[in-house]
Amino acid sequence: MRLRSGKTGSGKGAGHMIAGAIATARSVGAAAQILVRGDSAYGTRKVVRACLRAGAEFSLVMTKNSAITKAIATIDENAWTPVQYPNAVRDPGTGAWISDAEVAEIPYTAFAFTKDRTTARLVVRRVKDARYLDAPEPVWRHHPFFTNSVLPTVEADLVHRKHAIIETVFADLIDGPLAHIPSGSFGTNSAWVLCAAIAHNLLRATGILAGGRYGRARGATLRRRSDAVPARLARPQRRPVLHLPSYWPYASRWLQCGTTRSDIRLWWLPEPVHLRRCRLTSVAVEKLGRPVGTACPQSLSCTPVSRVPASPASRWIQAKSNTVQLGGFALR
Repeated sequence: MRLRSGKTGSGKGAGHMIAGAIATARSVGAAAQILVRGDSAYGTRKVVRACLRAGAEFSLVMTKNSAITKAIATIDENAWTPVQYPNAVRDPGTGAWISDAEVAEIPYTAFAFTKDRTTARLVVRRVKDARYLDAPEPVWRHHPFFTNSVLPTVEADLVHRKHAIIETVFADLIDGPLAHIPSGSFGTNSAWVLCAAIAHNLLRATGILAGGRYGRARGATLRRRSDAVPARLARPQRRPVLHLPSYWPYASRWLQCGTTRSDIRLWWLPEPVHLRRCRLTSVAVEKLGRPVGTACPQSLSCTPVSRVPASPASRWIQAKSNTVQLGGFALR
């Protein structure tokens, strides 16, 4: 993520950011063909140039102009192929939900009068305009996108209109650290955005290690059930001991984060850390209605004693007031 100053459009600096994103994906081992999808804000020659230089395919919505309108008008009526979407798609013009449409394609040269002249496929989806359903002749709404992928026309349209995972990421960030930008300083806010991205990645990794539905859970759910741990840290005989409440309902998934795989363990727990049962806290009393100080049954399997291997990067513990920081994670 990157914070841009001033009143700027969505496409500002998109070519440079896309080139960096593709390079990062390649550096971590992405060997498959990369497809860059974007809306009309990214249907620019700088974005197309960045994709071609990086060897990636593109699928970009084009802003309708006179050249594109003329190209769409030349499509033969018999070239349109019906396509039915697995899930309904909202028409961006009318807001109505549609589940079927017709698609066709035609060769098209974009940016014809620039040095970035590019010839590829113009795939067009058309749907009947809901405002003129009673018209004697069908009135169509056309939605073109420009692509150099080798997929068939219908499949290219379905792939282009698939749900973008980035929208879910945005929703998580806006519901968390980006709900409020903390400062009036651009530099401070830029650092905040980068920290938010790092925290999001660590949070998603924790959910994957926990397994089950936590791999797909929202960020707020993971923060509530994995980060906000009602634990107490003690150091008897200079050994850190993490006391977890006996009846904490999310203990099993939390402990699984450190035991899912032997080569991927939670690096933020120091070694050796003993996880012991403790008496109920006021939080547990409110949730379970049990009296304060009730000892935990020895038969509970959700609070075993566990050891985590040493990690050179995590041999520090910073405690402040009621919050314990273990390598960047807050245990409350």
